[in-house]
Amino acid sequence: MKHKASLGKKLRSIREERGLSQRELSQLAGISTNAVSLIERDENSPSVSTLQSLASALQVRMSYFFDD
Repeated sequence: MKHKASLGKKLRSIREERGLSQRELSQLAGISTNAVSLIERDENSPSVSTLQSLASALQVRMSYFFDD
């Protein structure tokens, strides 16, 4: 059975692929840098609107965070 990557790990991975810092992503998404950090560490679950903002900033569909 394959281990599914957490939302936080997926967020960090694509942010790094895009060459963005947490601060840059937070500015693009209109959320705090602390919020990005907490989500990446799976210490906070983002609201649907926050997830949509992150997806838009990263130019991916929201479903990216849930697909294997």
